[in-house]
Amino acid sequence: MSFTNLLFLTAFLPLSVVGYRALKTETSRNILLVVLSWLFYAWAGLQGLVLLLIETCWIWFAGRALEDESDANRKPLFWTAAGGLLVILGLYKYLDPILTGLGLRPLGLPFPLGISFYTFTALSYLADVYTRRCTAQTDFLKLTLYLSFFPKMAQGPIVQYHEMEPELSTRTVTFQDIGSGSLQFTRGLAKKVILADGLGKVFAALQANTTWAGAWVLSLAYAFQLYFDFSGYSDMAIGMGRWFGFHIPENFDHPYRSVSVRDFWRRWHIALSSWFRDYVYIPLGGSREGTKALIRNLLIVWLLTGIWHGANLTYVVWGLYYGLLIIAERFWFQPYLEKLPRWGRVILIFLIADIGWV
Repeated sequence: MSFTNLLFLTAFLPLSVVGYRALKTETSRNILLVVLSWLFYAWAGLQGLVLLLIETCWIWFAGRALEDESDANRKPLFWTAAGGLLVILGLYKYLDPILTGLGLRPLGLPFPLGISFYTFTALSYLADVYTRRCTAQTDFLKLTLYLSFFPKMAQGPIVQYHEMEPELSTRTVTFQDIGSGSLQFTRGLAKKVILADGLGKVFAALQANTTWAGAWVLSLAYAFQLYFDFSGYSDMAIGMGRWFGFHIPENFDHPYRSVSVRDFWRRWHIALSSWFRDYVYIPLGGSREGTKALIRNLLIVWLLTGIWHGANLTYVVWGLYYGLLIIAERFWFQPYLEKLPRWGRVILIFLIADIGWV
């Protein structure tokens, strides 16, 4: 069910908020949110809901086992649990495109709604328990709510477990939360319905245009459609979260005003960048082990970023494109970039991003 669906906007969401406000205890509210989240997810198909429930049980048992396991056995247990999630993601997201690319018959597995997002959410929980950043969740209901909370299911943002864990137990909804959440939800809805959908029509109309000017307008329409669509959904998710007492982190911060490639990725899809930084880049050693290790770590992170976005080779190229750009910026053209006026840097980084989308 899309956030812009009339049934969602006129029935599901208003009734959810009213029902939540009518309940008085945190447990009853958590039960309601879990049921609503399952209903929201079941709208896309019961098979996807079954898979979500399996993954929920998987990380529940794995987290409890990690908490109780001796230090010598925690690492293989973590990788077994994390590997199971990655195998499921690979089967549903990548197997059919790979089989098709090899000229083989695809299996026709249905693509579960938001599987990339909730798999990374589940991995965040396992990693936080493994590193003892958080203790394993003893309340199955709270863990289920963390994984399946419907505002962030379809397109994120990816909320790391340690960020959401305190509000699974205790949260309040103030008038400020209602006001700021309503404003952000409305802004996101306008981005999606008015701007993204409008630009989508321009994009569709120009796809057959092969002139030089038409190709540029096509790329610009796509770049802004992608931004308004994704940031619009993120704004709606964050706004809805505030209505239920959850403070979901911002996911976009005016990325097309960036003055460097690294600045762009501090502003675009912030949740994904933060996830790879905290759970891949830093554990690999980050920038602490010398230049060669830094370059290796950046290439690994950006290769995985490209693969996460999709199974096509173009996504791998896109990920390596940014990895090489960030390495080049860090070691070579940053001084030249800083000599440009701010408006020149903004235009240059926007063109780099636009070429990346193409």
